[in-house]
Amino acid sequence: MAHGEYVWRADGSDNWDVEARRFFDSLAELDRRLASNIPSDRYVEMLIQGPLADALTHIGQLAMLRGAAGIPVRPESYARAEIVAGRVGPEQATPVSEFDGDASARG
Repeated sequence: MAHGEYVWRADGSDNWDVEARRFFDSLAELDRRLASNIPSDRYVEMLIQGPLADALTHIGQLAMLRGAAGIPVRPESYARAEIVAGRVGPEQATPVSEFDGDASARG
């Protein structure tokens, strides 16, 4: 979809390192595409309604399953996270802090 095509392939392997690299390479390609002047409004809408919404749904499902298993995902304020355009690889900023309680409270 990053090239305006609606094509799905069951790619992949059993090698975690290869698949993690493939994921981050694909994410970098999507980042470059969105940063360009090429995407149309319809293209961006299709991405949000399709794969991005699907990914967010699965993240929520995993968070609920972890909570049900007694190992919940610790809250983190993404509004205060160090987000840098173009930084889409595995080398991310260290989380500043996790918290208990109100995410909107100043810490």
